[in-house]
Amino acid sequence: MWLAVWLATVGSSGLAVLGSWQLTSETFEVSLEGSLHTQVQAQAAMAAASLDPVPLESVVAVGGGRSMNQLRDDLRQIRDIGGLHEVALLGPAGAAVTVEGRPWIPQEADAALIASAATGEPASGPLYQGADGEIYLAAYAPLPHHPGWVAAVESSGAPLEAAERMEAVLAGVSALVMLLAAAVGAMLAATALRPLRRLERDLGSVEPGDDPDAVGLAGPAEVRLVAAAARSLLQAVRDRDVALRLAHDREVRQVSALAAAVAHEVRNPLNAVGLAMDRLERVPVTEAGALRARVRVQLDEIEGIVERFMDLARPPEPHVAAVRSTRLWQDLAVDAEAVGVEIQLPDEQLTLTTDPSLVRQATRNLLRNAAEAGARTVRVEVVGRSPVVIELSDDGPGISPQQVDALFDWFATTRAQGSGLGLPSARRALRAVGGELELVSPAGARFRLILEGVRP
Repeated sequence: MWLAVWLATVGSSGLAVLGSWQLTSETFEVSLEGSLHTQVQAQAAMAAASLDPVPLESVVAVGGGRSMNQLRDDLRQIRDIGGLHEVALLGPAGAAVTVEGRPWIPQEADAALIASAATGEPASGPLYQGADGEIYLAAYAPLPHHPGWVAAVESSGAPLEAAERMEAVLAGVSALVMLLAAAVGAMLAATALRPLRRLERDLGSVEPGDDPDAVGLAGPAEVRLVAAAARSLLQAVRDRDVALRLAHDREVRQVSALAAAVAHEVRNPLNAVGLAMDRLERVPVTEAGALRARVRVQLDEIEGIVERFMDLARPPEPHVAAVRSTRLWQDLAVDAEAVGVEIQLPDEQLTLTTDPSLVRQATRNLLRNAAEAGARTVRVEVVGRSPVVIELSDDGPGISPQQVDALFDWFATTRAQGSGLGLPSARRALRAVGGELELVSPAGARFRLILEGVRP
């Protein structure tokens, strides 16, 4: 009888422990893997939202330089803040930008997932083992305003390894419980299941955007690890919502500024056209021709304004050729006379490999800004030859400290008649040919133009 009772007790304890171990393992793995996939997909979406405002095509087309370093710094910041193993930008034709410049390892294995994300469908891949022996999970999300570009993130699968360790512990406990007694086995099984069931209830009741504290941190270390991962996921979703809201607000401000700038620029010539049309009905026939000519001039000005704003939506297309600096000095002299400032030109003669029209666009905007600020003289100096660097300084009142931070922002201006397009347009034109525009000194405004691809 004792043996039968003992066998029955041990048998029932063993069956109970084995059943609860299997239930715990399955529930744990399903919940954890689902949470990891959701978390990594959310982190990929956040990375895509953060990188979407960056002019990727221009940065990658130019390659290297300060813009590419800034892009890698952005990727590094996303990786560090999100606690990720790696972050990358994957573009058309296999282009890849990573934090350290290394290839994106899963690029070939996840080609189908990357292609799906490039068409607008976020995706996450299977778990895989890296060269370091660790388990990782990759996810991909599209950049809405950069067709073909995908944000890729790689996160550690450490929680799953913790799950495997927990399964091994549970198996050992099961064997021990089977040897000890049915009562001890039942007690241990109940103790092991209680925090998991609490965690399961918490995970089943939370919704995206809920407070992370809705998932309790209790129970064994492995269970707390899963709860912490769930909290991290909830926080990532909340952060994503905040980032999306901020990006939307920024776009609304830019559109509003653009609308105000267009209305401001077009209003004056439109008023002039209206006045001319009113007079056209009252003036003698002999004066009608002059009024019509004036209307045509104003209409041409409006067309020029519209074309200037349309240029904002079209990236510059440089046509690079060898150009003598003589031409650049001549263009500067002509444009200086047109805006009404005296110009002092250098004697150095160089051969530049660049697009003269884009360089002239940049210098013309700088001369116009100097004249509108009240400068009478602009001085041009060659301060570098490999690459060629020239500096333009004027004798105007300079730039106030309040203006410096937003100097190159679109539509940022303090003049009643200003559009806020001159300096950012000049910088964009120079960057299109691999150059750069920098403010050297705000006192007596001094700008540095760096022209790449040149020889002395």
